Amino acid sequence: MHRDSAGGHHYISTVDGKKMASIMFFNGMSQDHTGKTLPSRENKNLETNLAFSLQMKMVADELYPGLARKNYLKCYRYNMHLKGRYTLVEVGAENNTLEEAKNAMVPFARILNEVLAK
Repeated sequence: MHRDSAGGHHYISTVDGKKMASIMFFNGMSQDHTGKTLPSRENKNLETNLAFSLQMKMVADELYPGLARKNYLKCYRYNMHLKGRYTLVEVGAENNTLEEAKNAMVPFARILNEVLAK
């Protein structure tokens, strides 16, 4: 879990009348800026992790339209090479309140449960 540094944005969603921070699934691609895989950053779990974050996004869109922002891909690998089904989850941004972030955990827990139960 992490909070996005979004240059002053306030990512907000409303679920069942409750305001909450939007969430975003984030994957490291283990590549340089040209798209070339870096041997020093190999990630044997890349496809599994990408599939997992896509499943999370699809379930989020089905259960809570508008809660999840678009999936984000970045060159680095972070710690996603350690195990399959890893993703970073950005919860709101620096302008979201703690309450908004906490409120997002209830639908996030349901989304995670739905995906892991499959």
